[in-house]
Amino acid sequence: TSLQQISKAITDLSDISKGMNPEVITNQGLIEVLRKEITRLREMNLFELDYGISGNAVFMDSQKELVIFRIIQEALNNIIKHAAASSVRLSLDYSFDHIDVSIADNGKGFCKKTVAENKNSNAGLNNMQKRALLFNGKTTIDSKIGSGTTIFITIPY
Repeated sequence: TSLQQISKAITDLSDISKGMNPEVITNQGLIEVLRKEITRLREMNLFELDYGISGNAVFMDSQKELVIFRIIQEALNNIIKHAAASSVRLSLDYSFDHIDVSIADNGKGFCKKTVAENKNSNAGLNNMQKRALLFNGKTTIDSKIGSGTTIFITIPY
């Protein structure tokens, strides 16, 4: 059933997250680790997943790449759990002095004010923002009920 697929996807993401360490990122790099994660998610057939990279990839400190990976993972986990999306777009844009990461879905969206007021429902969003701040990054969340959600992260190199 769909519920079983979603439950398995969440468990798998959690297992990968626990097993992920800076050494894996150091050895394989953010892009390769993301490619493997995207392949795995596509095989689950939960939603259409479009992935793109622009600019010249910059290898960053493995801790920074790990944080970026975990932010993306948290966003995907939130989409699986809450969005009921049929389509997701993940893009990485390597600019002159920073990386922009965008994760957009066509799911049900949410009211930011309601989520912000509910401590139980905003832990994942807060985690993403706190992780980005570790490296002087910025997180912007745009969501509209019925129109989906876009999470935009900018982290300097």
